[in-house]
Amino acid sequence: TGATGVAVTVEDKGTTNPTAMSLPPGQIANTFMSINVPVPPGTTIDAGRFEFKVEKSWILANGIHPFAISARRFDTINNRWDKLQTKRVDEDATYRYYSASTKQFSEFVVSGSTTPPPPEFSVSNLKVSNQTAFPVNINSGSSISVTATLKNETTEIKTFPVSLFINDTVEQTITTASVASGATTPLSYTINKTTDGAYSVRVDASIGSFL
Repeated sequence: TGATGVAVTVEDKGTTNPTAMSLPPGQIANTFMSINVPVPPGTTIDAGRFEFKVEKSWILANGIHPFAISARRFDTINNRWDKLQTKRVDEDATYRYYSASTKQFSEFVVSGSTTPPPPEFSVSNLKVSNQTAFPVNINSGSSISVTATLKNETTEIKTFPVSLFINDTVEQTITTASVASGATTPLSYTINKTTDGAYSVRVDASIGSFL
């Protein structure tokens, strides 16, 4: 806080690891990068975010699990690659797009694995327009309500970015308030569709459909 007009330097280092520390077991590097954000005296970085994209061809060629892509920052104090909170925000025919949060900037890597990571949260009770049976009849142009319940599966108090997918494309992303370990919190989305048709609906891995 307290600074504007700060010049950010990003250096793409390809697949060359700039550190002497290997990635965690099972992690396959897509690209390493260095991000430098100079912090003027008297200012701090309260929160930072950067976006990146991953080629779908790389995901397919390496057998990467779709939920196993993340950004990691190299912790020079503890000499390790720390996983960042990463969320998928969009995709097109060629790339999947992601956003990662960090409070410090240094060396980063975008990587993935062939197996899914342990779930940090689970989603249940998916309902579309307050219906529990699918498909649900929706008139074009009407407002559609999608609700679900999130449970924190970790041992920590955490916030979670949770995306609503329509036909496997991100429609909306919301971030929960802090959720205690083992606790649940409601999720709610509102969308509008102008065309009649059958749509798949997914919140994380909880799937439904409407017609």
